[in-house]
Amino acid sequence: MPTPEQLGIAVAKPVSMIELRVRLDRLGASGFQLVPQADGWRFSCRLPSGRPVEAIGSTETDAVLRALMQVESR
Repeated sequence: MPTPEQLGIAVAKPVSMIELRVRLDRLGASGFQLVPQADGWRFSCRLPSGRPVEAIGSTETDAVLRALMQVESR
């Protein structure tokens, strides 16, 4: 059976916490917190402007990625 890539289907590569940390560092984010919740994980940090950023995700990586998407989409 052919792989998804052989069929022309793009498969997202997993994002590592190291990659996410590099992105956070580039933004100058500080005061990181990852807190387990009943429904997943809550990530929060503060940008150099003082603006807090917070997101909830199903995994630690998902929560950080969602927070980064909020910041990088602006």
